[in-house]
Amino acid sequence: GNGRFLYSAFSEFNNEDIIKFFENLGIELKEEDHGRMFPVTDKAQSVVDALLNRLKQLRVTIRTNEKIKSVLYEDGQAAGIVTNNGEMIHSQAVIIAVGGKSVPHTGSTGDGYEWAEAAGHTITELFPTEVPVTSGEPFIKQKTLQGLSLRDVAVSVLNKKGKPIITHKMDMLFTHFGL
Repeated sequence: GNGRFLYSAFSEFNNEDIIKFFENLGIELKEEDHGRMFPVTDKAQSVVDALLNRLKQLRVTIRTNEKIKSVLYEDGQAAGIVTNNGEMIHSQAVIIAVGGKSVPHTGSTGDGYEWAEAAGHTITELFPTEVPVTSGEPFIKQKTLQGLSLRDVAVSVLNKKGKPIITHKMDMLFTHFGL
């Protein structure tokens, strides 16, 4: 709903730049429906591996399974982080890529919003966007349609009178837990 938000990012990097970036990492890409790009391997792991290899080449230290308490700011700039055990790690830059609040068991607890606000960013009202629709229907539990992918379908949320409140049209995939 706020397309202008992306203008600054796309003025620096466009879709062709992103494609070149991944191809330069050795990932062969293919175009699928709606212009979406995927690795030829059809495995997200090949993207993860290529990114991890590039970080290793750049001598980036990666620490995982570690909670962050806060981001340090000095002179209006991010200057490091403080871990939950109180360790201060100073750096020239901090990249906050923590996800939203929708799946806390993956570590996505929403802490990033607090840190961004502390940096002076304005946080608008939060709401889930692309999330799975789970279902206990027998045809879902029995995995009858698992793996079935449909193109250009519409899914609507209806009010109590059966009138659509909102409709989303795109592709849909049935999974073992819903769609």
